[in-house]
Amino acid sequence: MKIAGILLAAGGSTRMGPNKLLLELEGETLLRRAARRALAAGLDPVVAVLGHEVDSVRRALEGLGCLLVVNPEPERGLNSSLSVGVAAVPADAEAAVVLLADMPLVDEGMIRAVVERHAASGAPLVLARYGEVTAPPALYARRLLPELQGGEGEGRGREGLRRYRAEASFVDLPPSSLLDLDVPADLGRARLGGRAMGDDRGTLAQAAAWADSGLGVALATVVATWGSAPCPTGSQLCANQRGEFAGSVSGGCIEAAVVGEALESIRDGRYRLREYGVSDERAWSLGLACGGTVRVLVEPARPALLSALLGRMAERRAAVVATDLSSGEASLLDPFAPEPGAEPDLAAAVREAALRDRSSLLDRPSGTAFLRPYNPPLQVVIVGAVHVAQALAPMVQLAGYDVTVVDPRPAFAAEGRFPGVPLAAGWPEEVLPRLGLSRRSAVIALSHDPRIDDPALAAALRSEAFYLGALGSRKTQAARRERLAAMGFSDAELSRIHGPVGLQLGAVSPAEIAVSILSELVACLRRGDGATPLPSPAPRPAAGRGGGAG
Repeated sequence: MKIAGILLAAGGSTRMGPNKLLLELEGETLLRRAARRALAAGLDPVVAVLGHEVDSVRRALEGLGCLLVVNPEPERGLNSSLSVGVAAVPADAEAAVVLLADMPLVDEGMIRAVVERHAASGAPLVLARYGEVTAPPALYARRLLPELQGGEGEGRGREGLRRYRAEASFVDLPPSSLLDLDVPADLGRARLGGRAMGDDRGTLAQAAAWADSGLGVALATVVATWGSAPCPTGSQLCANQRGEFAGSVSGGCIEAAVVGEALESIRDGRYRLREYGVSDERAWSLGLACGGTVRVLVEPARPALLSALLGRMAERRAAVVATDLSSGEASLLDPFAPEPGAEPDLAAAVREAALRDRSSLLDRPSGTAFLRPYNPPLQVVIVGAVHVAQALAPMVQLAGYDVTVVDPRPAFAAEGRFPGVPLAAGWPEEVLPRLGLSRRSAVIALSHDPRIDDPALAAALRSEAFYLGALGSRKTQAARRERLAAMGFSDAELSRIHGPVGLQLGAVSPAEIAVSILSELVACLRRGDGATPLPSPAPRPAAGRGGGAG
């Protein structure tokens, strides 16, 4: 079965500044990323329809083997490009999948799912559905392709969808994947996998997106506080030359002044340190008992450093930015692999900042350095889409951690049971290696089925995950330990498993058990002194502790 692809890439860019298809995401242009994924999904050929900036776009696709065609009148709208693409589909192709090059979160697996649905159902029209919204990738059987030719704007495509909707089959995809790039903020969201931009990653991604679109950008960072400062050290705000800003350094009381300094920094290219006081009256309105003082570093954004930092964050690798407050010079450092010849005191302080997940000042002979850690978000993997998981997953999200629920049983790992929660329908031994467990990961086995829980715990034991928990009574835990020991795990390794999982709260209901599990996870994370645990947790007694989830 030969299925072609039609990749629409002829449009211009009016609100993004430069041609958005040539902007980079994770080191690759959006256009090349889309074409590569279409080819990886098995589409043959991939017909790329070009229009604006043909030469630059053509160069971005060099070496991939796409069939390139040009729409001479791209200003006539999407349907004119669709007509050109359909005309280039080979006669022996059974169907064609229409794709948009500016939907960066559509991957080869999603495209493949659309093709497989067509093969399984025989439906002449297969549509991707993101919640209540249908959007590409969309597959059209050979007999429907002529319906996509002619006309202007988006009319013919929409007419075809309406006419054949009763014959259509649908593939449900995550709503977060429905992202097409239209304004610079969209590129920032793409860098976060479609998530809202409300944290460190969001502020940095927004700054990078503005810079990529040609805007001047400055970054403001709280480097010291005294008294009841509204935001902690390390809090950040970015602003562009139009005065738009994202993030916060004070909860609102000094933002206007900081944005003003940011505009000056964009204009003169210089960094500056400023101190701002929060009056007792203003502090009270912000919910604080008394006022305080914050010192803020305002500096022009460094696009190369932002790109490198976002790249590390996308790879879930820790990083620390060290800024010399006397010169404004900044460097990106790896806290766990210092460069040869690095100052021992600096290397130790950088590692400590990452482990404690806390910004700090370091006095050096050359001046004071501000160390700002950027740790990957805590990753909580819940294995077993059971009733306790239904309560625990949203609690984990409220705590600000990333969560994924893993279960090979489709009836359990169903979106209707876990609204808004990322699901991975597969066996743990296949899924967990793809998730990239690290020292910032926690794995919680809840299925009560050894075929599901044991492989998950085995994968977690081979990783640096800081927390491993398993549901079940002491008898269940003892039997599980015997099975894992037979796989070659030592008593010291098995002692990392918290089982029965959860603090001893006397929990009974699924929600109470979830509270006990999350409480224990946080206790292990913080260790009583705010420090993120080291890669190899200290062994703990193997006997059961009478946990709330026993």
